[in-house]
Amino acid sequence: MPFSLETIVHRLLLLDYDGLLYPGEPKQRDTSWMPWLVEALRPWSDVRIVLHSTGIYSSALPDRSHLSEMAPRLTGSTYGLSHKDALEAALRVNKQRVDHHLMVIAHSTVLPEGRFNVLVCDAELGLSAPKTQAALSAWLWRTRPPLRNVFGARLTKGVGEHVLYLDFDGVLHHEDVRWSLKRGPFLNAPGHSLFEHAALLEDLLKPYPQVHIVLSTTWARVFSCYGAAKRLPPGLRDRVVGATWHSAMPEQAFKDKPRGTQVLEDVRRRRPANWLALDDTDEGWPLDAREHVLITDEQMGISAPGMAERISAYLQRMHLL
Repeated sequence: MPFSLETIVHRLLLLDYDGLLYPGEPKQRDTSWMPWLVEALRPWSDVRIVLHSTGIYSSALPDRSHLSEMAPRLTGSTYGLSHKDALEAALRVNKQRVDHHLMVIAHSTVLPEGRFNVLVCDAELGLSAPKTQAALSAWLWRTRPPLRNVFGARLTKGVGEHVLYLDFDGVLHHEDVRWSLKRGPFLNAPGHSLFEHAALLEDLLKPYPQVHIVLSTTWARVFSCYGAAKRLPPGLRDRVVGATWHSAMPEQAFKDKPRGTQVLEDVRRRRPANWLALDDTDEGWPLDAREHVLITDEQMGISAPGMAERISAYLQRMHLL
């Protein structure tokens, strides 16, 4: 049987051998893009790999040092099959065993639409292409299994990860937001619009798929976390894992706390690996938390001169930790 998967795993990668892990030309076979993949997968013990090639190989995997590093993850091969047949085989197994799958191929081919999760990369660049690396990294973070404690209980989202605490008013738009039963929220600031800077934040976060968002805005208390998050563009909305406010809290006691206290209580509860807060309110932030906070201009928000650069610099430091 050309395809086998003996262990139950969370995620499966089906990878083209030629043009993805190694250049397609035989004379270039001493070049390998496997080291990048080894490092990219190191934090994710649940990911398993099936190697594919339309060429005809022996059933034994090629004897290469980096493949030996990947040996614990290798669960099968689909050598000699067409892309379609290989993906069909993987899909049949995925339906029973795997939570998420991604087929990374180096040559575009005709596949049934809507049936496969496929990433097509440049056959000359393979896994060395920054665009391919970013797409694969984003998939790894997006599909990661939920963290659980030693007793198997699901942990609060964001535990041990990078978190951005996000205010709306004075950050993503002008701070002068009014509320009306008929109109809902609206700005009392001519020339400005709600969420006018959301696209800028979305662009700043694109290189960092591992950063999650916790809403620290009053909008989460008024509309719920879900109701507030759905007003964001998809690139931000999909990152939201919670809010500093939730309905089980005594509302008045929460409202009476300054913003810094609200966020720091969530930090103690959520225990992120690192965090950054974007807020226009300079209240309740103790000195030892100041390095994690960027105070924005109430009118210009994150569009104020130099603020985007400060956010990018912090995200880069967070990424390196």
